[in-house]
Amino acid sequence: MKDLFYTCIVLSVFCVSNVYADTVQDIGDGDIVHIKDFTDSTTYRDLERMINPLSAENTFRHGEDLYRNWNREESIVLLKQAANENHFLAKARLVLLNFIKTKRNTDIESECFSKLSNMAENNIDAAILLSSYYKQGCGTNKDIKKMIDIRLKLAESEDAYAQGLVGDAYRDGIGVQKDLTKAFYWYQKSANHNCAYGQYGLGICYRFGLGTQKDQEKSFYWFQKSAEQGNAQGQVFLGDCYSLGQGTSKDVEKAFYWYKRAAEQGHSYAQYKLSLLYYAGKGIAKDEEKSMYCLQKSADNGCSDAQKLLQRLGR
Repeated sequence: MKDLFYTCIVLSVFCVSNVYADTVQDIGDGDIVHIKDFTDSTTYRDLERMINPLSAENTFRHGEDLYRNWNREESIVLLKQAANENHFLAKARLVLLNFIKTKRNTDIESECFSKLSNMAENNIDAAILLSSYYKQGCGTNKDIKKMIDIRLKLAESEDAYAQGLVGDAYRDGIGVQKDLTKAFYWYQKSANHNCAYGQYGLGICYRFGLGTQKDQEKSFYWFQKSAEQGNAQGQVFLGDCYSLGQGTSKDVEKAFYWYKRAAEQGHSYAQYKLSLLYYAGKGIAKDEEKSMYCLQKSADNGCSDAQKLLQRLGR
């Protein structure tokens, strides 16, 4: 069993998938999630003490920002608290996440969709959520054209997050004809507005040569900018840069640091990478117990690589 795990590490610990989507979680606006309840956790109690003085609007704003940066665990805690204080947009986000799991439309989804439709003209967060309701078919018929129309309008009005989402649409050909040059354009606009989401997307473009020439140094630069703002995707790819020595000097300890930062935010692929590093003793003292803990957590959070490895290990 140990030999099998070691073989997987040799193949994986210093590799990045040739297809960026294998590593990327929640393409687009992060609609697919694997979140457990945190109401009984220390994390929840600590956060509750920290944010009690804040208004429901500030709590929602912080939770939504964390969500957009793939910090799923803390974001859900904050969104639940705001929802418990009757913040509608927090409730609407949680309703959407529940719908993605259940795929069942009820009166609640329809009511949220209707209210979002009424708010969207004058509220950017409501418009972003409405576009996701159309994307998923939550409370309405699925309508990708309406989704992209909303996001393009916001992007053209200089909303940095929407610009990143439009970059996703052109990169993947969702609601528009695939156009990597336009994807690069929108990611660049978003990144230049200091949006961590757009900075990560721009790093992907330079990393894989999407709509521009491959440039590992620029890729590293933008992943670093994104990671330092707390974007878990940017943190994972920054870890890869240090692991492989791409765009920067190879530094396994820094790779471990950034994988750990992302793993602590609930990023399942980072948890998988952390498991391999703990087992190999790369960048940290070898610790098989922590390795298996991270591997199980990664699998529980939906990482297919971790699930396959656990299967092969007979766990």
